[in-house]
Amino acid sequence: MGRVLATLLPGLTGLLPGTISAAAWIGAGMEHFSLSERAERETLLTEQGPRFLLLGAYDWQGPRWQASWRGRFGSGNVHYDGRTHSGQPLETTTAWNSTTQELRLGNAPAPIGKLALGVQAGIGFTAARRSISNLARGNQDEDFFMGLLRLGIHARQGRLSVQGGLLHPWAVRQDAHLQELGFAENPLLHPRPRPSLWLQAGWRLSPGNRLELGYEGLRLEASEPVRVRAVQSVGNCLAGSLCTVYQPDTRIDRVWLTLHHRF
Repeated sequence: MGRVLATLLPGLTGLLPGTISAAAWIGAGMEHFSLSERAERETLLTEQGPRFLLLGAYDWQGPRWQASWRGRFGSGNVHYDGRTHSGQPLETTTAWNSTTQELRLGNAPAPIGKLALGVQAGIGFTAARRSISNLARGNQDEDFFMGLLRLGIHARQGRLSVQGGLLHPWAVRQDAHLQELGFAENPLLHPRPRPSLWLQAGWRLSPGNRLELGYEGLRLEASEPVRVRAVQSVGNCLAGSLCTVYQPDTRIDRVWLTLHHRF
């Protein structure tokens, strides 16, 4: 019996609570937000500008694994350059407010010389409200919700850490508030998700502070068109007629710089 316990105990120590460390992080910074919508190779509109970021995180570190929760809130007004529903040029502002919540899991980086290398995966969701200012009819609101899958590698050498890989949205839903625009129904739109790239580089300024530079893309192909009846005229769609509504191909790129503090 003593030999059995002696054999099992070394393996069990990796599961004991005392071998797990934990830490909380907060962060803040700015990002450059860029969005474009295209249809038939024509750019329909662009949105660009700065947004404020507020971040939170909680990390768990075991002997051979690491897990983390990541939370991000972004808010800001960006420049809108597009057109009205009738096709007239329009320059205004768009308010973007969003939150992303994510769980990540990976192996503890394995040392390869001076470099520590590992893999990680994540699952989470993003919820966002887009509010386009339109002085003629008030704001035009749109709500987005989508799941996120993340896969990548992470490396660390000295004060520098780098992460990157693929990001794939799923179960994308868009509420375009069509009834507020003048339509009888408000069916949900479902832009089709496509993979994109993400990259983060962090530099440890001190034991409790880190500076991070990052990039993340989001790619959505056009949703399937839906037919809705107009209660009142909306652009070129006359009152009482059936009109086709869809979300065009959408590309979003975000580049940010944030400062993180560890407790």
